[in-house]
Amino acid sequence: METSTSEGLTEQLIDHLNGLDFITRIDVIGSRVEQTSDAYSDVDLLLTIKDITPHIALYEVTESVKAKFQPAWCDFANSLMPDKFLVSTFIGGDNPFTFYDIGILNSEKNLVYDKTMFENDQWSHLMKLWVM
Repeated sequence: METSTSEGLTEQLIDHLNGLDFITRIDVIGSRVEQTSDAYSDVDLLLTIKDITPHIALYEVTESVKAKFQPAWCDFANSLMPDKFLVSTFIGGDNPFTFYDIGILNSEKNLVYDKTMFENDQWSHLMKLWVM
């Protein structure tokens, strides 16, 4: 990675995600857009997809981000948000609190995911919850 700043990492992540053929749009949402972010704010991305189900898209996104950025951790929060398939990931940078929430809307409210594809490391999950 060329830069260690959070802004540079965000640009690199968005560029990488734009290269995935099933992603049609990437929106930055949440506190960064609402001008309410602070030094502890995460970066919220919402993906629009085509030709693939949300849970498979989340799996492909996660595996792609792992291969490209080698994140310190990935944490899935799908059970907390049934209308969205979500992964949080920390890929580095100058701020240890800047992690990325990458979400894909679950337009089929009854769509469930294969839990074996989205297992959390218990320590990463607890640390993330503690930091929040």
